[in-house]
Amino acid sequence: GLQAVGPAIHSHPITATARVLSSEPRGALAKVPDGGTLVLHGGVYPEALGAITRGVTIQAAPGETVWFDGGGTLARAFNAKAKVNLYDVGVRNYTTAADGLKAMVYYGGGSQGSLIDGCRFDGSPMASLQFSVPLVVRGNTFTNNGWSGVMGTTCDGALIEDNVFAGMNRDNHPPEPETAAMKLTRAKRVIVRRNTVTDLTSPSGL
Repeated sequence: GLQAVGPAIHSHPITATARVLSSEPRGALAKVPDGGTLVLHGGVYPEALGAITRGVTIQAAPGETVWFDGGGTLARAFNAKAKVNLYDVGVRNYTTAADGLKAMVYYGGGSQGSLIDGCRFDGSPMASLQFSVPLVVRGNTFTNNGWSGVMGTTCDGALIEDNVFAGMNRDNHPPEPETAAMKLTRAKRVIVRRNTVTDLTSPSGL
């Protein structure tokens, strides 16, 4: 069954014309049309959504808290191959390494322009969020990761602002780019501003 947790941190207006309100993310996602919105009731969801290949918005219902929880056995919450906006949800405890990628949530080709806003990422053995396209990463909290919070490559024009990074490199790896709050490589015109970095065991924030 589903386990209810505390109140949501943010509340985004639900404005999409096609909406699916559900307590079963994977099954409901198949019913959301391109450009539609999946609104999730509060709860803990031990699910992996796999590859998302059409544009969708995934968000918590107003005033409710949603966690995708890998339980230490599932590799990844999802792999975005289209524009996937993510609002006000939590992602935690995915193993990340089973398929060679390094984060609990991955945004690849086709997902440029996605917005990740007001989310919580916790308990990754590697990184929380990895992307190879320009995204907007705003107002999120990244905590308690084995490596880093955010890893971006070839993400020209990305915007990373108003996030909190705490407890990166929990496994005490030697200082290297992967153990910072953010690792950004081979990217131009990336804007990084107003982020808070605390409780790092390695000396670098970026």
